[in-house]
Amino acid sequence: MNSNQCPKLEKCPIFSNNTLHNEMLGKTYKNLYCLSGPDKYHTCKRYVFSEKYGKGAPENILPNSTLDIHEIAKRMGLTVVG
Repeated sequence: MNSNQCPKLEKCPIFSNNTLHNEMLGKTYKNLYCLSGPDKYHTCKRYVFSEKYGKGAPENILPNSTLDIHEIAKRMGLTVVG
């Protein structure tokens, strides 16, 4: 794996399950967040959420979601982690 690539890209459901239903949008998100190095994928809400909570974010959460990770956890019924 390329060290500039998000380690979660291969199994990310927004790409593997075709959640976005738009190939161009998927390519854009991949280029902006998944393939642009750690400085970018560490800003992806999906990545940050999974690192903090040890679970994948819901498929409807995009890398640039306006929700913070605690709001995502609350919506999933999880206990918010400091």
